[in-house]
Amino acid sequence: MKHGNPITLGANGTATFSGSCFCRFLCTVAGTITITDQKGNTLVNAFPVAAGDWPEFYMYVQGRQGTITLGGGAAGTAIVS
Repeated sequence: MKHGNPITLGANGTATFSGSCFCRFLCTVAGTITITDQKGNTLVNAFPVAAGDWPEFYMYVQGRQGTITLGGGAAGTAIVS
């Protein structure tokens, strides 16, 4: 990924994003991440992340909009494009 839009999420945060691709998540506090598309389809369900993780998801999101939900105390920055 060359560039993207950062979305900062606090502990157990939720954010709606616009973009065709959810790319990466820089985790600062451990927990889980769930990603859904605008139709409510779960694309990633309670994926465990630890502080310092930088997992790549690179997936097309139908409708160019989705929701990121953190659980278990997770916090960090999502990158979408």
